[in-house]
Amino acid sequence: MSYEKRIFDELLLPTREEVIKVLLVTLFKQHGAVKEFGSGEQEFSDEIADKLGLTAPQRTTTIQTIVRKENRTKKFPAWNRLLYRAAALAANQGLLSHPTQTERITG
Repeated sequence: MSYEKRIFDELLLPTREEVIKVLLVTLFKQHGAVKEFGSGEQEFSDEIADKLGLTAPQRTTTIQTIVRKENRTKKFPAWNRLLYRAAALAANQGLLSHPTQTERITG
């Protein structure tokens, strides 16, 4: 089991599929476009977290990774990582587009 999966399980975070369902409904209500989940779009990820009923520890617990090229560690919220992973899976399934594809389509 990966470190990331273990943290998600310990925090009892919802599955990617559950997050995708709420993500799609929320995107529809937001007129279908969000540039990034992490920069300036905190309200969007908070809205999804609220709909999923996430607790404060589920929202704030961080995951740590090593950036080998720069020889440093990087911390980020586990919840944001799950949201990113769910959005990437939805894009790979053709349910939504990656931000770079959206930029090319819409200009």
